[in-house]
Amino acid sequence: MADKLDDLNKGEEVLDEEEQEEGGGEEEKQAKKGVKLVGPGFIKIILIIIGLILLIAISVTVSYFVTKSMVEKPQMEATYESTTAKLEPYSTWEPGEFSINTADIDEVHFVSVKIALAFDKNNTILASELDSRKAQIRDMINNILSSKFMRELVTIEGKNNLKLEIKNSINNILKNGRISDVYFIDFVVQ
Repeated sequence: MADKLDDLNKGEEVLDEEEQEEGGGEEEKQAKKGVKLVGPGFIKIILIIIGLILLIAISVTVSYFVTKSMVEKPQMEATYESTTAKLEPYSTWEPGEFSINTADIDEVHFVSVKIALAFDKNNTILASELDSRKAQIRDMINNILSSKFMRELVTIEGKNNLKLEIKNSINNILKNGRISDVYFIDFVVQ
């Protein structure tokens, strides 16, 4: 009888091991199914979704900036118009026309400029001082122009720097006021 009990116990142990193997088999099957979900097809779908999200985000960002820039432009133009309308006109004094060679050595270049100097229209004393210093002012402008190279005179930045240099040089010698601006009526570089 003891032999039969031993045989039964062994049989139960065998059944337990088989159930564990079957259970383990199910876990392996589930693990294999999980791997199939992360396969190449699943990765493609995820990449497509990420791509669509990025495309939408970029489109929204570009649309925002384009719309913002279109809305701001009319406001800037209106501000510029209102600012220029408020400025009082200046009186101008013309020292004459200047025709001089540039400082270029390798190739001869020629600059022809007609200049007007702007100042406060109520300052009649400055107008008479400018008349009395005409020769001195023309000499200063000639020296400044002849010290410039053609490459400095053909750009907007170069012309603005030239205006500033002429204005500062003339203001350094004036006693009865200051030049507000320098206008180029004609400007030719050859």
